[in-house]
Amino acid sequence: MREYLEGLLQNIGESLGTVVYIGAGSSVVMDTLCEAQPGSLVAVEACGDLCDALKRKAKEYPFIKVINEWVLPTDSEKHTAYFFNNPRFNSLCKPASLFEVFPNIKLISEKKVNGIDIGDLLSNLEKDQNKSNLLIVSAQGAENALLQNLPLEKIGCFDYICVQMPQNDLYEKSSSTMANIESFELIHTTTTDSHTVLFLKNIPEISELKNELKKAEKNTVSLKREIEALKSENKEINSNSENLDKDLAGLKEQNTLLAKENSTLSENLEKNRAQHHKKNQQAEELQSKVVKLQKENEELSGNLEKFRAQHQQKKQHAEQLQNKVAELQNKSEELQKVKNRNEQLRKKNNELEYRQQRLDEELQRVEHQMALLKSFFFNENQSVEHD
Repeated sequence: MREYLEGLLQNIGESLGTVVYIGAGSSVVMDTLCEAQPGSLVAVEACGDLCDALKRKAKEYPFIKVINEWVLPTDSEKHTAYFFNNPRFNSLCKPASLFEVFPNIKLISEKKVNGIDIGDLLSNLEKDQNKSNLLIVSAQGAENALLQNLPLEKIGCFDYICVQMPQNDLYEKSSSTMANIESFELIHTTTTDSHTVLFLKNIPEISELKNELKKAEKNTVSLKREIEALKSENKEINSNSENLDKDLAGLKEQNTLLAKENSTLSENLEKNRAQHHKKNQQAEELQSKVVKLQKENEELSGNLEKFRAQHQQKKQHAEQLQNKVAELQNKSEELQKVKNRNEQLRKKNNELEYRQQRLDEELQRVEHQMALLKSFFFNENQSVEHD
């Protein structure tokens, strides 16, 4: 990794500001970093024995700061650590094929350890904004766990990230590929028998493009939902239109029936009027006859003495006339009932005419609503096709 890092630093061609090396150990990479003369070099190592070598080097280079702590994933206060007879293999990840690849390596212990949250570690460091800041991570399989959930505000101050990852699945959940880190782009990869080294560069435009892509995806989802809602609304409008067509057909049928009923009632009314007129004429004739009979009766009374012989006959005739008068009275009462019936029929006819008028108005209103719905549906379809 030393030769690889030397080549990368030469390609960068920029002065180093702050360098953070997580899992520094007693690596010879420290010599390369010291030769680059960074503004500050923070070396983090969990093993006390390896930290001693780093502290001795720090005496030679005053810009080196050594931190003897386990670095834990974000939002972790404790984590299980695995300790081996060779401390450079110590890891936060459970060993997998480690013992097969390195038969001499033995697991000494497994226990919970305290440490420093990687987000807190990076947030509390001072970075040089005018120089390139570099983060190096070599965590024996825990690289993805440490980096993948870091927010941009805590890792975005670094211009480059160098990740050394173990090969051959030495540890469980380890990988030779790096999870996506917001705004960082993989620019170089090298692989050895034991490690894969990834070099990533901070390209802020990537974060902006990803944010725009997320917004576009959200807008796409929103548009799809709106389209589905419009389809549902369109379906509902079509259903309502069909129901309105059915209602309109029903109203037309009712209107036809009412028109027939109105015609029948009109005919009956004309018949009743004709009968009423005829009965009125008969009543007038009877009234005229009554008047005439009354006059005759008065003449008969005046000539009573003269027509005593005819009295009995005329008396009988008078009784007959009285019976006829009673009959006429009965017919007059019946005529009054007919008048009342005719008045009721006239009122019912007026009610039917008013109901016919209301139905015509309701029919016009429904037809107007149908026209509005069809116009709205047509405009909505044009809008959807345009989108």
